[in-house]
Amino acid sequence: GRLRVHFSAMERLSSRWHRYSAPVAELVEIKQGIENTNIQPKTGNVLITYDADTLGDKDILKWLESIIKISLKNIGSYTSLSEDNFESLLNRVKTQLMALEK
Repeated sequence: GRLRVHFSAMERLSSRWHRYSAPVAELVEIKQGIENTNIQPKTGNVLITYDADTLGDKDILKWLESIIKISLKNIGSYTSLSEDNFESLLNRVKTQLMALEK
């Protein structure tokens, strides 16, 4: 299956943040059944391809919601979010998402 989601907030990100598209896509792909995630920060579009025998659109939207909730919870641990500590945030979120998938 294929699911396209639009995140308008991505369009407003400075281009220096675009290099994090691949690590963020890796977070999405932690979910069993998600095969590929293509993030286009300039347009705010995310295209997710998945195994339709394993997942449905609602499952993926729920997973994206989990990623956002966990990310927001962890952002509170930083006084400010910068490129210097963004990788640390990604690693924390990744660890927690992997625990959800066990």
